[in-house]
Amino acid sequence: MKEKQNLRTNRIDSGKTGQHRVGRLADIRKPAGLLLFFALSLSSFISSAPIVADHHVCNVGGINTCVSALIAPITSADQPPNNVLTLDFGSTPATTPITQTLTLGFTNNAGFTSVLSAIDVAGTDAAEFTQVGGTCTLGLSMPKGSTCTVDIEFTPASVGSKSATLLASTDDMTRTTNLVASATLPPPEITSALVDSGTIGIAFSYQITADYSPTSFSASNLPPGLALDANGLISGMPTQDGSFAVSISTSNASGSDSETLLITIAPDTPAINSASSASGSTGQAFNYQISASNNPTTFGAENLPDGLTIDTSSGLISGIPTTAGSYSTTSISASNQSGTASQMLVIEITPVLPDAADRSLSVAVNGETTIDLSGSVSGPFVSSIQVDIPPEHGRVSIDGLLLTYIPDQDYFGSDYFLWVAINNDG
Repeated sequence: MKEKQNLRTNRIDSGKTGQHRVGRLADIRKPAGLLLFFALSLSSFISSAPIVADHHVCNVGGINTCVSALIAPITSADQPPNNVLTLDFGSTPATTPITQTLTLGFTNNAGFTSVLSAIDVAGTDAAEFTQVGGTCTLGLSMPKGSTCTVDIEFTPASVGSKSATLLASTDDMTRTTNLVASATLPPPEITSALVDSGTIGIAFSYQITADYSPTSFSASNLPPGLALDANGLISGMPTQDGSFAVSISTSNASGSDSETLLITIAPDTPAINSASSASGSTGQAFNYQISASNNPTTFGAENLPDGLTIDTSSGLISGIPTTAGSYSTTSISASNQSGTASQMLVIEITPVLPDAADRSLSVAVNGETTIDLSGSVSGPFVSSIQVDIPPEHGRVSIDGLLLTYIPDQDYFGSDYFLWVAINNDG
């Protein structure tokens, strides 16, 4: 028997369209007639022993020496010479990797050792099939009856049927395994924002978007006034304010995706509906309630008459007016999260004059008398008294609401004077 010797070192294929290089050649020295065979161990689908088949007929001196050289165990009948096996990865969503294991074995004449020199993946979709592991390494010496494994990962870059060819070589032969797979659409993944907002009475629109060609959409717990169409558009005119946790989902033939969308609906801007005028009197309790639609949360008022204030939480204007007049520059407002409404309020405050009662005094000759007039006056905010007509036979002094009468020297008889009470209005 003549021995053939080849030396292949660090070979890199080039210029071969559609061919993806997985391994490199190592130095080998191998007798003629050594056989390479394949066994498929579909780790994801088959749990039984791998198929091991002879793909090469060894002729030495015209005698077939390898026809029955199969490695046990086997799970099918002997494969015919030159049979090409197929490793089927099945179907997987695009961009989702899946791995299968191919078992390589060698038949040869006793006493000789085969050396694995190359493992290549070639073909149109070769870039999507990659050797990621296994026990087969370049330069591996394999005596008769030994096996090693090649782990091939299929990572589809796009949808459709995919194919490539795995080429495993020794020095004098190369054997082929077809790699086939198909890639489907992955389940959709929702990509639209998961927070949105709107306002009562204003048109609302939200589009559910998702990767991987969704074909149907659904939404539950939508705010009143909103609806979902077949294209994933949520739209309408909100009629109720509040926060709504909306469950949205989308699906295609491969599966579905669900998320929670938070929609916050605000009330419309307030509209003041209380009267635009009010009236009161000095010294009398005054109350005016600002009222408005669309749930105002704060109220305001500017240029109020003296003595009046506003409760900014309730909108109540109250107090006791101290000065009469017509107040036409008073501005009231009501606000919520959507905006503020303002309105002018005209307030008329009428005056209330004090009353004074007559008093009689008895005074000794050349004496004097002081009286407290606080019990003789009525009305709001009396601040002082004054004498409009003085006495004819004496004189009067005033200290607040205290009045002192002093008759003239040695005068006796009747005397008269006029006093008045004074407040803010007169």
